[in-house]
Amino acid sequence: LAERAIKLCCRYLCRSYSNASDMEAREEIHVASCMAGIAFNSAGLGLNHGMAHQLGAMFHIPHGRANAMLLPYIISYNSNIVDMTIPQEHYPACVKKYCEIAASLGIINFNEVSTVRSLMNYLKILVREMDMPCCIEDIGTISKEEYFAAIEPMAEAALLDATTKTNPRKPTKEEIMAIYRDLWDFERTEI
Repeated sequence: LAERAIKLCCRYLCRSYSNASDMEAREEIHVASCMAGIAFNSAGLGLNHGMAHQLGAMFHIPHGRANAMLLPYIISYNSNIVDMTIPQEHYPACVKKYCEIAASLGIINFNEVSTVRSLMNYLKILVREMDMPCCIEDIGTISKEEYFAAIEPMAEAALLDATTKTNPRKPTKEEIMAIYRDLWDFERTEI
């Protein structure tokens, strides 16, 4: 269900966004939403949602927007490939899943590292195509001082969030704080 929901979103989300009268696209996004809800009811969500909950609570960022902004960072964190440029013998299990998701979307590269990075870049492109902010600074209503002062309490709350418990990689408070810091300025952060 989750994989089918991902495919539907990648196929129809931009269409639905760019043309509100495209009933086929809207219906398919509705179906994707229902499938995703059924899937996460069984499988759980993970760190992405745990951190997004805190962004919504502290800064009233809509949940879907917060999730979209965070997703490339969380894929990078979970896959733990950010500093690797060559294939390794063993990856975290989620790397295989990310590669399977990428392949199902037609994103195939010459190794696991480049495939996961391509998936992250694809997601960043989707966010930009729908005129969504890519980072907290892009929102324009939150000061840097206000945001950075909230990072530690948000990280503590994200660590305790029930959805974080099902993340494939167990984060520390410091790792969550680092992701929140990186989320401030998209252009200066290398994912």
